[in-house]
Amino acid sequence: MPRNRAVAIVIHEGNLLTIFRKNIKGEYYVFPGGGIDPGESSIDATVREAYEETSITVTPGKLVYETHHDNGDMHYFYLCEYVSGEPVLQPETNEYRDIQQGIDYYEPRWIPLSNLADTILYPIEIRDQLIKDVANGFGEETLHFDLKAMLKWKKRA
Repeated sequence: MPRNRAVAIVIHEGNLLTIFRKNIKGEYYVFPGGGIDPGESSIDATVREAYEETSITVTPGKLVYETHHDNGDMHYFYLCEYVSGEPVLQPETNEYRDIQQGIDYYEPRWIPLSNLADTILYPIEIRDQLIKDVANGFGEETLHFDLKAMLKWKKRA
């Protein structure tokens, strides 16, 4: 069953808010975000997820990216304004429980925008577009990514 997710892109003082993850797949970063609850808007989910996963309060801005996945999932990436807080995982979250049980490791972190090109940040396609948009400015329209098509294209290249 498809699951839609809301994702926060938070840039503050030359840094990007991320979640460092370590598990059996390796070490990598992701954008803060998560599932949109029934009856919840993607904007409200973005604010909630950013706070739950990082303790950072944000004001959502424009929808800059949408990703469409081959399983039917859609992810909505909102450019958000930092309001307050320091990056800490909330103890009430599933991620915090996973750490306590030794299942997975999550740590909210600011990473310098200057390091993005050398950072494994998923989805890579969004990381690469973000690097361009930070340098050249975000366009007026939401960019759409069909990750299945992009993955097929990469296999042919």
